[in-house]
Amino acid sequence: MANLVSPGVGVQETDITTVIPATSSSTAAFSGAFVWGPVNSVTRLSNELQLASTFGAPDSNTYVSFLTCSSFLAYGNDLRVVRSANSNTYNAQSNTTTQAIQIANPNIYHDTFKDNSNLYYIQGEFAAKYPGALGNSITVQVWDTGNTASFKTWAYSGQFNGVPGTSTFAAQNGSLNDEFHLVVIDSNGSFTGIKGAVLETYPYLSKAYDAIDGNGVTTYYKNVIESRSNYIYAMAPVDYANTSTTWGSKTISNIVFAKSGTQGVVTGNTYVQGGVYTISTVGNTAYNLISTGVDIAGNTNGPVVGKTFTVTANSTVIAASISNSANGNCIINAATSLTFPLTKGTDALVSDANKIAGYGLFANKDTVPASLVITGDASPTVQGWIISNITTPTNAVTSTGATIGRAGDALSFISPPYAAVVNTAGNEVTNITSWLYDANTSTSFGGTAGLGGGYFSSYVVADSGWKYMFDKYNNVYRWVPLNGDIAGLCAFTDQVNDPWWSPAGFNRGNIKNAVKLAWSPSQAQRDQIYPMGVNPVAAFPGNGIVLFGDKTLQAKPSAFDRINVRRLFMVLEASIAKAAKYSLFQFNDSFTQNQFLSMVVPFLTNIQARRGITDFKVICDSTNNTGYVVDNNQFVADIYIKPARSINYITLNFVAVGTSVAFSTIVGS
Repeated sequence: MANLVSPGVGVQETDITTVIPATSSSTAAFSGAFVWGPVNSVTRLSNELQLASTFGAPDSNTYVSFLTCSSFLAYGNDLRVVRSANSNTYNAQSNTTTQAIQIANPNIYHDTFKDNSNLYYIQGEFAAKYPGALGNSITVQVWDTGNTASFKTWAYSGQFNGVPGTSTFAAQNGSLNDEFHLVVIDSNGSFTGIKGAVLETYPYLSKAYDAIDGNGVTTYYKNVIESRSNYIYAMAPVDYANTSTTWGSKTISNIVFAKSGTQGVVTGNTYVQGGVYTISTVGNTAYNLISTGVDIAGNTNGPVVGKTFTVTANSTVIAASISNSANGNCIINAATSLTFPLTKGTDALVSDANKIAGYGLFANKDTVPASLVITGDASPTVQGWIISNITTPTNAVTSTGATIGRAGDALSFISPPYAAVVNTAGNEVTNITSWLYDANTSTSFGGTAGLGGGYFSSYVVADSGWKYMFDKYNNVYRWVPLNGDIAGLCAFTDQVNDPWWSPAGFNRGNIKNAVKLAWSPSQAQRDQIYPMGVNPVAAFPGNGIVLFGDKTLQAKPSAFDRINVRRLFMVLEASIAKAAKYSLFQFNDSFTQNQFLSMVVPFLTNIQARRGITDFKVICDSTNNTGYVVDNNQFVADIYIKPARSINYITLNFVAVGTSVAFSTIVGS
């Protein structure tokens, strides 16, 4: 404590109650193809309902990814998913005449498209929230301030409790008619199965970018849609209302209009009342202005060729900003509803590079938790990249200083390729061997080479095949790889026991939602693949389909060639390392050393009581923290662990004994 310089009482509090924190070992990670949802962004899911609502029901190109995820979620409730997508997967948009775009995720929209980058309405007024052809089913309808009688004829007027008009905010700022209603419609029924179903409604949106309601919450249409809609983004300043008040001013320049039905152009600032005009060309790229002293689109957004407007009075202001800021909105009168069908959404096949980019988001363990990395139907190329760059500790560092890989806190779960085990009766063992060892000559898997034997690690779990399961979204049966299930069994084991228990066998290893297996290896076949580190999944009459092995893919025989031992050490290392960081910048003396021991010993004692280890010893004193260690600002603790082992082999010896023979004479002999 600081020395007092005058009489007084000093009080100091020291906290030495640090404990070993719990760490999650059941968080799974996956990257793959989906029809909907954010691209290259991590989404956390806890059940299949969230999976379907976020990433859409599966189709013929995405069912493996979807059903792999749903398979895991049948056991666990913490799945982080990244949607991988080809750069040619585009968002549907309301402008049919311009280039296609990809708005990959909400961050891209907010940073790139929301404000000043959608120059001249390139993507139209609205775009689908996510890339993909599914967005082509969306139609947006709006009703602007208008005639009450006309409003009642609008098909969606029943969705709202009144006619839009002037918000309190606009009235307080001397403006008029800033409100409109908006409906999002499932035109083709692709989202709901019902054509024309209403997906979302937004009443009394404001065109004023600084508009707020009585609670101080934004009512500006772009903000509301951005934060609440699951289907659309608002892309361009609105152009379907009018206002009678002008805020701010800019000089008119080079805007040319053509009257509807004529070939000539109309220029200048006077227009015929009731005339309908169409923008034929645009001149100055700085402003969208059509009347002296009026700013209708702010500093950068401009008009679109082909847009029409109706003049309500000669020489009148027909468009103006409704905000007293330089960044206003383009607003043009519309007495009836306006309809914006979204088109140009496209799908494209996901490549290995796309999947790798998605899995790359899981590489930093400090930002994304993941202990079970599911690979789905990833090719050996992707499987190898995941093993090398995410789950196998490398201690490599990139040029930016970031660590490659998760430093030993995650397992990869891999399955053989579809072509190795589905409809290949009698060749499964050969094909699996080729998948694991042959990096060059394997052509039976669609021309894809195998892993090549370079990825044998205690941080990899391999299974023997694929299961046949029902796809309720399409009313068909599908083949799905088992790695989602095997990772799920690990999560399930954490729930009913602990990570250091084996996930295999008849107690914890039952596979869910499987009609049959592509290949159920016999005992002789299991004897061939198990020494390679491949865990058999087999069907047992009366017991169902069961994971019948608990090996990692480590080639060197040791305790770490078992899933439960590897996961035990993952938990120990992660938990103790998290607690040990609070010893950084402390003094390396007996006090700090004993404080560390007081944390670790009770923690390991608890693990021992829960049958994770049989014995342990922790050394943290002057014998390993020598003067040299202390002088180099280091701190050393040696932790010795005897892990509990799972039973893989049972021998039952039956001995027939004569009636007159006493057991005591033969037992133990």
